[in-house]
Amino acid sequence: MSPLNKGFMALYENHVHFLKNELSRIGTIKKIKRKQIIKLSKPTRKLVILQSGFFSVYRAEDSAFMTYQDSPALFGVSMLFTGYDSIFLRAETDADLIIIDAEKAYQLLKEKNLWEAMTINLVYLLMRATERDKHTFNKTSYQRICTSIREYDKLPTEIKDEVSLSNYIINRTTISRTLVMNTLAKLSKEGHIIINRGRLILLRNSLPDEMS
Repeated sequence: MSPLNKGFMALYENHVHFLKNELSRIGTIKKIKRKQIIKLSKPTRKLVILQSGFFSVYRAEDSAFMTYQDSPALFGVSMLFTGYDSIFLRAETDADLIIIDAEKAYQLLKEKNLWEAMTINLVYLLMRATERDKHTFNKTSYQRICTSIREYDKLPTEIKDEVSLSNYIINRTTISRTLVMNTLAKLSKEGHIIINRGRLILLRNSLPDEMS
C-alpha cells in the first residue's frame, strides 16, 4: 500500500490550501512562462507556492531531473533556516506562482503557529521521495523502465506532447538510449504498449514482470 493513500492526500491537500491562503497574504503573485527556471535562494531566500501549472524538479548540484509536480504545492521550506538550494524548479507550462520572502514567512508561521501544516507538507515531500526511491534503488534496468512508462502515462497531455517517452525514461533513469529503445521496441512488438511518433498512446493494464 502506498503511503500516499487517499486519506493522507486529503489531509495534505487541506493543509496546503490552508498554507496557501495564509502565506498568500504576504506574498506576490507572479506569472511565468513555460521553460522558466525558479531558484529558491536567488536573488533572495523565498518560499514558492505553485498556484497553477505543471513543473519539473531538478537537483541543484548536478541538474539531474528528479520528478514532476503539479499545483498546488509548496516548495522552499529549507529557506526558512538556510540559504542552501538543494533543488530548482522548471515550469513545463505557463504558470502562476506566489513568491513569499523567507523571513516574512517565518515570522507569520511563528506568530500563527502554522508548524503543523508545514510538517504535513514536509511529510508529503518525504513520502514522494521515498516512493520514488522504492521504485529505483536495487531495481533492474527493465523494472526502472517500466516504472518510468507508468509515470509517463500519468503526465498531462501537454507535457507528453513536448517530451517523448524514450527521452523521459533516459532523463529519469540515465539508462543508456540503446537499452531503452530496445526495451520499448520489444514491449511495443508484444502489444504491451502502443507508441506513435515517440509518444505513448496506450499502456496495457500491466507490463510483464520480466522481459521474455
